[in-house]
Amino acid sequence: FVDTGIRTGTDVLKALALGAQAVFIGRPVLYGLACGGQDGVKTVLNILK
Repeated sequence: FVDTGIRTGTDVLKALALGAQAVFIGRPVLYGLACGGQDGVKTVLNILK
């Protein structure tokens, strides 16, 4: 599992390629929530796709 330093979709792919079974992306989602509410979270998740 990776639980720190994940900022982009590329970071997620790198962690998975290096053997992580799961990647937590809490901080970017919380930033989206703080800045734009539900729409901000949707935007962050779309960016990470």
